[in-house]
Parts: sequence; C-alpha cells; structure tokens
Amino acid sequence: MQQSFKVLKSALNKTTPFSFLRRTLSSSLNNATNNCEDLENSVLVERGTNSRVVILNRPHVLNALTSPMGHRLTKLYESWANDPLVDFIVLKYAMLLSVTYSECQAGGLLSRVDRRTSGVSDSICSCSSCSGTASEEGNGRAFCAGGDVVRLYRLINEGKIEECKDCFRTFYSFVFLLSTYLKPHVAILDGITMGGGAGISVHGSFRIATDKTVFATPEVLIGLHPDAGASYYLSRLPGCLGKFSSCFY
Repeated sequence: MQQSFKVLKSALNKTTPFSFLRRTLSSSLNNATNNCEDLENSVLVERGTNSRVVILNRPHVLNALTSPMGHRLTKLYESWANDPLVDFIVLKYAMLLSVTYSECQAGGLLSRVDRRTSGVSDSICSCSSCSGTASEEGNGRAFCAGGDVVRLYRLINEGKIEECKDCFRTFYSFVFLLSTYLKPHVAILDGITMGGGAGISVHGSFRIATDKTVFATPEVLIGLHPDAGASYYLSRLPGCLGKFSSCFY
C-alpha cells in the first residue's frame, strides 16, 4: 500500500491528457481545502413526494469526491433503503449559475450575483413596484470528476496513510451498496463523468447521458487499474469498447 501511494504521488506530477482536471482542482486548493467545508452543503438532498434527489455540490472542484462525502452518501442511501416513503432516488449535480438582473421599472439597477443552485433562480427585485428579471448562465462542466486528488495528495504528503485508505474503502463500499441497491436509481451524467464519478453512478438502475457527457477512466494513465467497479461494467460493453476505454482513457 505504501508503494502504491508513492506511485500515485509521483504520477500526479506528470503531464497526461487529463492534466486539466488536476489544474482545475489545484486552482481551488487554497479556497476549498484550507477551509473546512460544510459537509451537508457538499451533498444536498431535495425531498419529493415519493423520491429523494441527491445533489453533488462542489462545482468549484468539478464535484470531486472526498471521504466525508462518501460517508454521507452511504448513510443517506442506507437510510432510504427500507423507507416506505422513498420509492426512487435521483443523483445529479448542482450548477454554478451566474445571474444578472436587469434594470427594474423604477430605474434601480440590481447588481450581478453568483450563487450555486440546482434549479432555476427566481426573478427578484428589491423595488416594491415591479419584479426584476434575471438572465442566467449555467456552469455545468462536471457531474463528477472522481476523487479529490488534491486532498489525497495532501494526505499523502502529511503521512496520513490511514485516511487515504479510508477514502478508498469508503468509495468502494458505496459502489457495492449502489450496485446491490433494490430501489430504482437514476443518475444524470451531464458533463464530465470520470473515475470515481462513474463509480458512484453507473452501477444504479438507470443512467442518463447527454450530449455533454464526457466519460473516461483517467486513473489508468497513472498506472492504476480501472477502479470503482469499472472493470466490471467496462468488460460487459459490446465489442471492444470497454477494453479500449480501460486501456487508453
């Protein structure tokens, strides 16, 4: 295990076709990893009449997964497994929306605001005589780029090997839970869906891909096997598609 972490640490410093993921994650290193993130805000839950919608909410790091997020997902899914009020589960991600409000009828210009949301923002105006309108631009780059390699890299540098082990143990346990889940599960794979991001989603009952879906197993480029259950579902794809994906992407 120690040798595996040394290989991973060395590989993270190399240039690969997917180095943009590392750059994106690293760009938010000071903002996202120096501060203790609110776990409940990292994994949101919307309650429907007979459903639960799970929302990955770390768009600033492409919804990269952490060990606490894995623990929360496991706890939520286990609590719903035998809940008669929950018939099915939807897994998706939160968008980072840039919202610009137009000038209201009274001439008061509302300022531009940025906020994260999983739905459509409301038209809001502080003026009592009208309702301002909003134009939105969604940043939907990633469903999930996989594990938070920046945080994992830091743990390795700090010698916290047991926490690294817990990270992998947590993700793999959730993959098993999802693959054996009896209730219908719908994963909306819009945007980047790579590595562990595919692992926490594709093993469910239903998967929805879009024209923006980007799938890959970038871990093979640093010498790791297709993990998080990828060796199972890739080997069952028609033709040589699975082999191609596992060897080169």
